[in-house]
Amino acid sequence: MKKISISILILSAILFGCQSQEETDSKREPQVTVAPAPSEKADWTLSSTFNTSGLAMVGIPNKLGFPDNDVFVAGQPRKVMWHIWGDEVKTEDRPTMEVRGVRKDSDREERLLFEKLEPAVPNNGADTSVVSSITLPEAGMWRLDVYLDGVYFESIVVDVKERTES
Repeated sequence: MKKISISILILSAILFGCQSQEETDSKREPQVTVAPAPSEKADWTLSSTFNTSGLAMVGIPNKLGFPDNDVFVAGQPRKVMWHIWGDEVKTEDRPTMEVRGVRKDSDREERLLFEKLEPAVPNNGADTSVVSSITLPEAGMWRLDVYLDGVYFESIVVDVKERTES
């Protein structure tokens, strides 16, 4: 009887204690390193527009942007197709992308997006793109800080309009 109990205990430990590395990696969120991420001395100038493949974008040319086709309205979701350039997204490892928003004159940070990128497929001149929906809760200037695999990548500053009741 003792041998059966020990065998069941060992078998249970083996079955429940083992997970594939992929399962473990997909459940674990990366540690966020605050690199030269924006701080009090961050530039709060609205991000400029640029063209790529005939499409007007807001952001940083050849690094990060999204189509300049709609305004952000406080409290309303907005579809954003992020375009990313760079070796960071050309890997087979499929990095995670996190977007955090900070409103000017506030120290509160909102987590707007966290997801694993799909394999890089060029789009509108960028090395990859990600479709998301984000909601900025208040009107004012917002800095959207983008992290790839927990490492600060770049920021885009946008103006969020007041919601008008109709």
